[in-house]
Amino acid sequence: MLGIEEHFFSQKQGFATTLCDLKKHKVFDIVKGRNERELADYLNQLKGKEEVKIVCMDLSSTYRSIVKKYFPNAMIVADRFHVVRLMQHQCMKTFRELSENIKYNRGVLAALRTKPERLTEGRKALRDSFLKENPVIENLYLFQQRMYDLLLKKMMNKKQSDYQRFSVKTRSLFGIGGVLRET
Repeated sequence: MLGIEEHFFSQKQGFATTLCDLKKHKVFDIVKGRNERELADYLNQLKGKEEVKIVCMDLSSTYRSIVKKYFPNAMIVADRFHVVRLMQHQCMKTFRELSENIKYNRGVLAALRTKPERLTEGRKALRDSFLKENPVIENLYLFQQRMYDLLLKKMMNKKQSDYQRFSVKTRSLFGIGGVLRET
């Protein structure tokens, strides 16, 4: 499974493309450039392209065409970060289309963009008041939050299980039995 990501370094350095082995969680190369012309020489000499079955990346048309050409047997999968970002953008656009008043109220926009657990009590009250007056937007907002939960749940479960494995290894390494307690 291959991961492809672009990075901007500076005006002088420009863009680079990072290639990762997602099964091993390792970066295996960083190549200067982000379009086919800049990456062609590297990709032409890259071994094992035909064996790549999945490429996880953002959904830029440039990278999609590169993957289709150089990794002919690979299925393109959007990475979670970009799915969440795209969903956020589309929801905010829809909120603006459904309510003409929302664009004049930056506080409400900010509250709708912020994760619920990070809202202050004042922002929560502002958000809740707005949503109560706009039931269609409220339903879309609640759907959006459920989708975030689903998309992030797998990641959080993995972090939790990684922590649990680390905790068990640490306890056995130091000869600590039972449950770790806070003092």
